[in-house]
Amino acid sequence: METAILTTIISAIPATLLAVYSLIRVRKNSKEVEKFKAKYQRTNFTHQLQFQKEFNIYSELWELTIKLIDSISKLTRTDNRGNLQNSIQLVDLLFQANIDLKKYILVNKPFFSETIHKELKDTSMWISRAIKILAERSNITENEFNSKVNELEKELDLLAEKISLAIKNRITINDEAHN
Repeated sequence: METAILTTIISAIPATLLAVYSLIRVRKNSKEVEKFKAKYQRTNFTHQLQFQKEFNIYSELWELTIKLIDSISKLTRTDNRGNLQNSIQLVDLLFQANIDLKKYILVNKPFFSETIHKELKDTSMWISRAIKILAERSNITENEFNSKVNELEKELDLLAEKISLAIKNRITINDEAHN
């Protein structure tokens, strides 16, 4: 009888050890799963905050772009082009717009994608070129001036389109990454 009890106990030891091992492993896996969930939630929250910040910046950027286009188009309408006062106002407006844009780029650079940053630098260079053309107003013929202003307006429209497309692409990429 003692042998039977001893045999039963000895045969139960591996099953008991296996059960204890399985229980320990389940707890360990459960802790690892909880750590993973916590890390995922922190990362996801951080990405959501980054996306919201970036989205707000792009919204402000687009408003600045529209404001620039609208101001320039008012001052460069065909009936205003010959007016030297409008040229002076436009140079002042562009000079201030370039300062504002450069400051905006500097303040928000960490949040811009490289593509959008490039488009903003191109816009700043466009503004500098436009100022130079307007400053030469008295040194060129009216036809040359009108031709250059028409070219500038087309370039600005193209820059605005590139900025718009870059923002849309960036938002789409961020949106897909968070879903």
